[in-house]
Amino acid sequence: MPDTKECLLYPTPQNWLEQAQQKENASMLLIYHANCKKTAFITLNLLVCYTELGDLPYKLSRLAHKELCYFEQLASIIKKR
Repeated sequence: MPDTKECLLYPTPQNWLEQAQQKENASMLLIYHANCKKTAFITLNLLVCYTELGDLPYKLSRLAHKELCYFEQLASIIKKR
């Protein structure tokens, strides 16, 4: 798994990580996890459709990468449970 510091523009707030690791917030974590997957999927589909529009493909690629990093970070938290 890539270090999230390598692919995220801003560090994940420590408070968010602490909240995500609390068992009572499991449903919130799973919803966020699903949204990251959905966002990455939609972004990759747009990337395929709009490959010839200036720097848009690059921006879409970065967004998909960021969302997949969040997904991996959340998957790691869920796996530890």
